[in-house]
Amino acid sequence: MRALRAVPPAGNFPRLFTAACAVALFLTATAEQPRVNPKAAAFKEFSNRVQKYVELHKKLEGGLPKLPDKADAPAIEAHKTALADAIRAARADAKPGDIFFEDVRKSLVEILRKEIRGPKGKAITSSVREGNPKVEAPTKPVPLQVNAKYPDKAPLSSVPPSVLLNFPKLPEAVEYRFVGRDLILHDVAANLIVDFIREALPHL
Repeated sequence: MRALRAVPPAGNFPRLFTAACAVALFLTATAEQPRVNPKAAAFKEFSNRVQKYVELHKKLEGGLPKLPDKADAPAIEAHKTALADAIRAARADAKPGDIFFEDVRKSLVEILRKEIRGPKGKAITSSVREGNPKVEAPTKPVPLQVNAKYPDKAPLSSVPPSVLLNFPKLPEAVEYRFVGRDLILHDVAANLIVDFIREALPHL
């Protein structure tokens, strides 16, 4: 005599069918979701934060009296100071890591160290030393602080093209620079340090 299989009560079939459909839909949705590249996601968020800063810069600069076409040096300096003061006031609560947040900091440091350890490492190190204020003008210290003024007479370091190619592209208002082994985000027109990464380079 054949063994009889246990048959679920008829009332359970709708529930079992619904549960099976839910599992199938979940598995299908999970399989279709694209994998997120952590570095790409960090760079996108970084670019968004930089763009937000640049928009603030432009808004504040637009509220200042416009410089004449043939402005003299004192007028240009006064305009730069007014812009820097306005940005400082608007970013009074800014702190290190607001733009160079942890995930992007790790990615940028990883890129730099890979470049330094690569076949062009010596050339890259030599390039970074050019104009680096801790190498060429050690008596004029650059304060490594958010919203700090970059000293007018301090030189600006070179940033190797191979490094720039691997870093997120920046709007014209800001630029990457090195101060010793530290990487800074420099506001060109306001001459401010927007954010920084300490010891981004393994050596100099």
